[in-house]
Amino acid sequence: MNSKPKVRISLWSALLALVLVVALACASDEPAGPTAEEIASLVKDAVADAPTGVTAEELQAAIVAAQPDATGDQLTSGDIQRVIAASLASTEEAVAAAATAASAAQTAAQEAASQAAMAAAPDEKVLRFRIGQTYATFAPHAAASSGLALFYNMLYSRLLQPNPDGFFEGDIAEKWEMAPDASSYTFWLDPRAKWHDGTPVTAKDVKFTYTSYVNPAAGGRKVGAYSIIKGATAFSEGTADEVTGLVVLDDHTIRIDMEEPSAIFLQTCCSLRNPILPEHIYRDVAASDLAAHPTMTGEQKPIGSGPFKFVEHVPDQFVTFVANDDYRFGRPKIDRIEIHMIPSHDAAQIAAERGEVDVLYHSRGAGLYQAFINNPNWTVKAAQGSVVGGFFTNYRKPYLQDSRVMQAMLHAVDREAIIEELRSGNGTVYNTPLAHSWYQKPEWATRYLYDPDMARQLLSEAAWDSSRTVIFNTGPFRNEAARAEAAVIQQYLADVGFKIEWVEDSAWNAFTSEYDFRTGGFSTFADPDGFLSYRFMPGGASSTDEDETGYIVFNPDLRAMIIAGKTELDRNARAKIYQDINDILIEDLPYGGWFMTHSWYPQNTKLRIPHFDRVKNATSLATVPVIPAFTHRLNVWKYHPEEWDITQ
Repeated sequence: MNSKPKVRISLWSALLALVLVVALACASDEPAGPTAEEIASLVKDAVADAPTGVTAEELQAAIVAAQPDATGDQLTSGDIQRVIAASLASTEEAVAAAATAASAAQTAAQEAASQAAMAAAPDEKVLRFRIGQTYATFAPHAAASSGLALFYNMLYSRLLQPNPDGFFEGDIAEKWEMAPDASSYTFWLDPRAKWHDGTPVTAKDVKFTYTSYVNPAAGGRKVGAYSIIKGATAFSEGTADEVTGLVVLDDHTIRIDMEEPSAIFLQTCCSLRNPILPEHIYRDVAASDLAAHPTMTGEQKPIGSGPFKFVEHVPDQFVTFVANDDYRFGRPKIDRIEIHMIPSHDAAQIAAERGEVDVLYHSRGAGLYQAFINNPNWTVKAAQGSVVGGFFTNYRKPYLQDSRVMQAMLHAVDREAIIEELRSGNGTVYNTPLAHSWYQKPEWATRYLYDPDMARQLLSEAAWDSSRTVIFNTGPFRNEAARAEAAVIQQYLADVGFKIEWVEDSAWNAFTSEYDFRTGGFSTFADPDGFLSYRFMPGGASSTDEDETGYIVFNPDLRAMIIAGKTELDRNARAKIYQDINDILIEDLPYGGWFMTHSWYPQNTKLRIPHFDRVKNATSLATVPVIPAFTHRLNVWKYHPEEWDITQ
């Protein structure tokens, strides 16, 4: 009669002691904590006489299996939960009591972790980013989010990195060479490059990485981009056992052969979200299991070779990195990087004003930007956008094959006014998506100024039927601001003789006879060939030999010009080719541009980034400076983070 209460008390006391020990360890500044063996022994004693049907040996085995290693590391909350779960079967009272205690311990541990992450030593330099996303995986094979780009910029390296002048310079490759006919590229790796576990970076890492990127089993989005490598398509399709174009010459040299000569491989291999991965960590992992590997889910620390080392990831809260003391370009001046996940823009603004974050990596709203411009401790700077918003034309319609109709559209809309009044001054007018600075002609910017009289004249010359309803197919309007902007554009067009009807469609359908124009955002890509090949060449945006607009039937010579630009090796000669192409596109307007929106980043003025400091701080929404795009807007956060600094 008295034995059961005694067992219950003994079990409760043991579990309570377990929870208290772990909670105190989590809250302590000391690194030491209860080992798996100590806790196993404690629980073993507690359940020895409990009527649970679970033996102490079974419990001990479960705990040891759950422990990451045998070094006596502090137990995680997952270990605690497994220990408690294995011990709860004794009685219903013990279940309820232990569950309550476990929950309290887990909460205390999380709060302690948050406080530890936020706390900095008096002389420690900490940079805190806010993102509006969370990390479900760290795997780069299918990565598309801007938040992951920031994560990779801190942790990993690429072969090369784009610089502020629009060219490439070394990252883990200290030098490189293109064959005279662009049939191959050879990279010599920096012998100083090491993984964060001390293992040297070798050419095998590069070969492994690019092989995994073209393996469809890895679930990636990079197979098409890397098909330019010789043998990549055969490997992807399962007709070859390896990518023959990835040739390891020695530990620090790799030659990458092209399927056909290409002057733009660097934009592929060294672009956004394409980090080099450690072969020694993943070589025995099946491609289909890469995304679920513990280092890709955050259960274990991912190993990179970049300027900062991974410390921890608290899901939906933050990721922490510390400076890599052995970084090949020198130890970073900033000691710690934190990426805080704050979905709410309002909460992010409050956190910034309290000094809890230093950069709003994701942000929007004229009021928010103005508030930070007005704050003497903050400023707003922008990275040049990589998407031009506009429309494309259904050239299959006979009445839309007269380019004066599309020219009238651009003259009819006061795009500068829309940028100032509806977009907080954030934007630059572009007439086509060919927007890279290195081949721009000055006259393109003023080709279609707001001129409603000219628009009416062009429509008259084209014998436009003003009673015809023009269907603009668009995706669902994201919010009332987008709907209001569409209404303004519709009114501008109506004023010169266009009768517009917006048709919202959730799917990006191929053109049918009911649509005249399709609106959207068109990526400029790292190189002009990206846009041109994707939009006009077979295997791009269209599933047929035609392009999605039907323009290639109207102008079949365009494809030869695109191939010439892709294969030309001299950059000046390439610039001339793209000028000739855009002269045609800006006249015929199969793709018409409204404007490019830039990425605005509110940031604390104590942050010093050399290429950001080239431009002045904003004094108003109209004076937010734009930093060059580095082949992509997000690459402004990649260039030599070890040189960034925090002024105290």
